[in-house]
Amino acid sequence: MVEIPPGYDQSKLASILQWEVSYLLPVTAPLSQNAWVADLRLSMPISKGLLVGRQPIEGFASEDDRLAFIEAVALRKRRPALADVLSEDVPKSLGAYIKQTDKATPEWWQQVEQVRLRIKGDRLKPNAVGLIVCESIQLSPEQRKVWRNWRTLGARILRPHKIKLEPTLFGTLDALPARLYRDSVPIRLTDLGRPPAW
Repeated sequence: MVEIPPGYDQSKLASILQWEVSYLLPVTAPLSQNAWVADLRLSMPISKGLLVGRQPIEGFASEDDRLAFIEAVALRKRRPALADVLSEDVPKSLGAYIKQTDKATPEWWQQVEQVRLRIKGDRLKPNAVGLIVCESIQLSPEQRKVWRNWRTLGARILRPHKIKLEPTLFGTLDALPARLYRDSVPIRLTDLGRPPAW
């Protein structure tokens, strides 16, 4: 873990605390007055014997914070191999779309827990892909339309790679079929504005 010094650039610190830097994860229990982060670029094995007789230091303010941290670490380890256009260009386009579209009514993205990709064919050379929008609560038809309108941008990105963009699927966390969820791949979208909980 790394302590962020008091004079650190506040905009960079805000990005870290918003989970926008994939390798720097916030530690939410105050170990001191300064912010602390875990730097995932460095990992090394440590014998558990070193911890015997030591008083544990809580790093998280709540169980939800602890689980979000663990899931973010696990996501880095289990990240599937994907075609570059799917792992880089599609998330970048969706992130820009979220930032620029329909700012007056942000519920269309604020009520979304996660966006996933269903991929047909080899994940490195797919034939077709489609978005799955995992809703916290069911979106209205108008809100779903905002997500569907990304299709024009998405198709333009995928066309040079000969990847067909399929229709967007929607489902609440309670109603989304487990098979569909299991067979799809999460897209890391920090613009959804919450710690990754998947």
